Amino acid sequence: MLENRFVLFLLPVALFLVWLGVRALLGRRTTRFTVNVTFSLVLLLYFAAVAGTGIFWVARQELPVFDWHYLLGYITLALVIAHVALNWGPVAALLRRTAPASMKTAPGGAFRGWVKAAGALVLAALAGTALFLAGGEYASERIVVHVPAAGGQQAGAPAPQSAPQEPALEPAARAPSAGTLVEADGEMISMAEFYHRGSSYPERTRLSGVTWKARPPVYKSYPERPATPLPQPRLEGGGTVLAATEAWRRGCGRLQTTSLKLAELSELLFCSQGITKTETLALGLWDFRAAPSAGALYPVDLYVVVNRVAGVPPGLYHYSVKEHALVLLREGLLFPRLEALAERSRDYQAAAATVIMTVTFGRTGFKYRGRAYRYVNMDAGHAAYNLGVAAAALGLAAPVVMRFDDAALNALLEVDCEVEAALLLMPLGRSLEDDSAESPPEPAFVSAIAGASDEAVRS
Repeated sequence: MLENRFVLFLLPVALFLVWLGVRALLGRRTTRFTVNVTFSLVLLLYFAAVAGTGIFWVARQELPVFDWHYLLGYITLALVIAHVALNWGPVAALLRRTAPASMKTAPGGAFRGWVKAAGALVLAALAGTALFLAGGEYASERIVVHVPAAGGQQAGAPAPQSAPQEPALEPAARAPSAGTLVEADGEMISMAEFYHRGSSYPERTRLSGVTWKARPPVYKSYPERPATPLPQPRLEGGGTVLAATEAWRRGCGRLQTTSLKLAELSELLFCSQGITKTETLALGLWDFRAAPSAGALYPVDLYVVVNRVAGVPPGLYHYSVKEHALVLLREGLLFPRLEALAERSRDYQAAAATVIMTVTFGRTGFKYRGRAYRYVNMDAGHAAYNLGVAAAALGLAAPVVMRFDDAALNALLEVDCEVEAALLLMPLGRSLEDDSAESPPEPAFVSAIAGASDEAVRS
């Protein structure tokens, strides 16, 4: 499906064609020379756009939408082919003057038939290449998702924008794979393989229903909600990174029922997503954060469920990166809800606070498209590592919890799961020295999958 920017890039060509049409309707004769000169100016405009985006943005790795560069290049290639076609007479005359005699007819006034055929084939190949490169970016695949229903049967569930649903494959025709399967290009593959293919270079399977639009805001804001400023973080002191990493690994067991200081929470949030410096780049002021991010696009947001933090009432908060403050979203003790939607409930009961990391896919996807599915996971991992190591340096524990009911947690945060989704949770507190308890059982919550019954899929 064509995107808005592709239509925008074709606007100069459209205006040129409209200009020719209006002159024709008014009965004004447009000479070939006038058309040629005007067309050359349009071509020069596109060439300048391609060169400008390449020199000033792509080369400096600062282009907010890399599609600007290569889409303009596709259009320029098509215009070059059209320009050669419009001026084929002079080009052919020049080629005839310099061509060997064996390529020309006896009088030398024209090319032989096989030369003309070869030239037409080359031009057709160039035009086809331009159309393939431009159109291939917007090709879509028919994807059918087969969700396992009760009794082990596969219930076909077409993905968004797919063709009408077909009956599920017979058991003998299915690939020997458990769980949700995806039918792509007539092949049954697992969701994990589908994810891997869809985010690989080069693309083998496009993700149906996924489109990257304009870049979303870098910072979430809640201007009408009350905010609690956080103390300035302490940026020096502490032990080595290796010692803190080992302490984090050892301290990821059960937590004490103790409180957390506001200064400690401030340092943890800052070390995960705080702004460390601001630089002036070609696009303006750019904030860089404590954790690395692909393209410095920072898709991660931090939410904090407060239980026992000195000076902060219990509730759900959003960490305002720009203001280094906690923005109150919902008051009240929410840890019972966390206990119900994820495993390690013992940690939620004891934790002084729990950090929930979400990602807004469009912040990375508008630039990296399908590859963003990998990058946002790495960015969340960087942020989680920073927070965990900082917690260990402060003598705290910060276990990582990744098994939870996605729909329930996203509903708790009131985020649009088509745009933003929770990836992991990190309860914060002081670790018990003697943690001899057995590992918690697997959670028994029911995942909410669109189009499936309550019994369709259980985690």
